[in-house]
Amino acid sequence: MIRFSFFFIALSSFFFLACSSGTDDPVDPCSPNPCTDAHRSVCVANGSTAICECDEGYLLEDGACVTGTADPCSPNPCSDAHRSVCVDVQGTARCDCDGGYTLEADTCVEETTDPCSPNPCSDTHRSVCVDDQGSARCDCDVGYEEQDGQCVEEVTGECPADFQCRADFCVPTDMSQEQCLTDADCRENNPSADTTCNAAAAGGICLGCAGNLDCPGTTVCNQYGSCALTCDGDDDCPHGDCYSGFCGQAQCVNEEDCPEDTTCIDEDQNGQGMCMRIPCIEVDCSPTKPDGECPEEEICLNGACAGSCDPNPCGADLNRNTCELDESNLPRCVCDEGYTEDELGACVPAVCPVGWLCDHGICADRGQPAFQCTEDADCGGSLTCSASVPGGTCLGCTAGGDCPDGFECLAAGSGYCMRLCVDGCHPGTVCSGTYCAKITCTGADGECPDGTTCTDTGSEMLCRSIACD
Repeated sequence: MIRFSFFFIALSSFFFLACSSGTDDPVDPCSPNPCTDAHRSVCVANGSTAICECDEGYLLEDGACVTGTADPCSPNPCSDAHRSVCVDVQGTARCDCDGGYTLEADTCVEETTDPCSPNPCSDTHRSVCVDDQGSARCDCDVGYEEQDGQCVEEVTGECPADFQCRADFCVPTDMSQEQCLTDADCRENNPSADTTCNAAAAGGICLGCAGNLDCPGTTVCNQYGSCALTCDGDDDCPHGDCYSGFCGQAQCVNEEDCPEDTTCIDEDQNGQGMCMRIPCIEVDCSPTKPDGECPEEEICLNGACAGSCDPNPCGADLNRNTCELDESNLPRCVCDEGYTEDELGACVPAVCPVGWLCDHGICADRGQPAFQCTEDADCGGSLTCSASVPGGTCLGCTAGGDCPDGFECLAAGSGYCMRLCVDGCHPGTVCSGTYCAKITCTGADGECPDGTTCTDTGSEMLCRSIACD
């Protein structure tokens, strides 16, 4: 009986031990290997689940294992501060800076928002970038200033060596290669020409010519109404380039494209400028600055500094050749004997010629043909009288009936009354086509008829009525 009990106890222990062993050692899901797909035979146990992964040398793409190399960024090898972004560069891992950081000297530093980096300013003479409260502002380069929306060279009274400031531009002291500086330079061969000087252009350019006589020196009038030198190549053009046989201004992008001592001006800001004279502020007395500065105890007269009446500094103005000293013992030019200064500052005969009367401040003869007025009342209505014109001119007509008898209204609305030549002209006028017109003069004796004198009107010399007291 005892033996039987012992056997029963021993057998029970055996079954107990066998059951315990099965609980501690779970079944391996990869044994046997369930992975049999092509190139996907690597089994990885995830608890009791088998995961099939690609064989070595293969990568999983769209559920299939394809030939490839291992991802150099898996696992991520980048762990430096602020440099944890891994980039696969042809199978090699590259560590880039984190967002908000940039690489400087192999170190990732925090980015700053700089609107001037890179510099967005590239216009001619406007390459200076300024951070204006987080926005980029393009300012003029050093030596240039803002003017009418453009960067132009700073204007000073100083010019380069061997240059002088005349008419507010730097020009050579030797002007032999220059075309013009003033309108008078353009009219040296024809004083009555209508050509004008573009003094800003390199060398100066005379514009508005109608023929070669209207141009100075050896320049000729081209098809564009500009005076230009003829040329076979750029070497024939001291201030520009040769275009179709004529010298013209040089085009430029920057200063290097221009002749020496000129500047590149891009007026319309399209990236293509023209070579121009350097601007300056003329302060010294000269023919182009007749009221300029002179040394102490001298005064600027007719574009030259003078300290006495010997030699005589007068004579540039018509009928004003007499020099006398003022209360400061400085010379001044006054009207010649027999002449007096009128309300416009011109020296005119002091008395009216025989047969003419002083009528409202003008020497007039109401019996002359084509006489209009010496005062507004002569015109009638709301018309006004311009008495300095020989015989007078009534202004402000709107129709022919507004004018005195024998005159027609031209340019109605703000017009003036004119006389037909067939009805006879005033002695101070001349027939020009259909109507009696002005007489131009130079100041020579006998040019102007009786009762008139040669007067500089500011734009041209004309025969005008003599002023009187």
